[in-house]
Amino acid sequence: MLSLSVAPTTSCWRQAASIRSCTTSNFAGKIPKRRRSVLLLSQQGFYRGRTLQSPAGGPLRGSRVPPAGEWGRSCVVARLVSPVAGTLRVLTTVLAAVRLPLMLEGYEFFDPDQPVEEYYGCLPHWRQEGVLYFVTFRTADSLPADKLRFWTLERADWLRRNPPPHTREQRAEYFRLFPARMNRWLDQGCGECALARKELKRIVQDSLRFFDGCRYRLDEHTVAPNHGHVLVQPLGSWELSDITGSWKKYTARRINRIIGKQGSFWEEESFDHVVRSPESLEAIRRYIRDHSRYLQCSRDDT
Repeated sequence: MLSLSVAPTTSCWRQAASIRSCTTSNFAGKIPKRRRSVLLLSQQGFYRGRTLQSPAGGPLRGSRVPPAGEWGRSCVVARLVSPVAGTLRVLTTVLAAVRLPLMLEGYEFFDPDQPVEEYYGCLPHWRQEGVLYFVTFRTADSLPADKLRFWTLERADWLRRNPPPHTREQRAEYFRLFPARMNRWLDQGCGECALARKELKRIVQDSLRFFDGCRYRLDEHTVAPNHGHVLVQPLGSWELSDITGSWKKYTARRINRIIGKQGSFWEEESFDHVVRSPESLEAIRRYIRDHSRYLQCSRDDT
């Protein structure tokens, strides 16, 4: 059996430092490109620590790379070691960025040709099986009452003029006019901003990561002083509303106990947006990673 030892580093976007050629009984010739070497070493989810197929056809064992939110942002040093004489005629050492192609990450994007389920609470929600969602959740006091009232009336008028079912262009317009604008308001740091306290922020972060790989796949995520952003893909029969509801119920109970308050900590409904393309996914990832530099709500203990 081939084994794979992994050493993550933070120099995530650098290209491979060196690649030496290798030949095996089932894979002849040189590894021509860095991307191909990464592909060979990660065909079946190396970034999640699962069993892999080696170039020689045998399994590889890999330790986990950094946790959710760090995917695709690490480098890997891999040494292929042969326990059976003749399996590898030449050993190879590979230093390559583990930035998996999106098709290998297992994400599905919005498909306009597939059924879309729409339902409405205070906010409209679009659902499609297997897709990735960009979710924003906020604290109950995160928006001034006058702004929220104006936003609600304007959104109600838009929905009246654009009854469902909505086209792809209408969904894009809705996201630009309402969730995207709401995000800009949230970044102004209104409300108590309780999550600026490190211990409270940690409660939310731990909750987001707890069922990663079981109920959902967690991609980039961040927790700001009065809201949070998450890229998440529900797994199996789990519904997005059940996942976000579980996060809010657990964290609200713990945080209210610490700060000595009762009542609603979170706004009941979250904003959710179906990720529509690989390009959209990368743009949202950049937004989440860079989010902290735009925050205007600062606290001495952050």
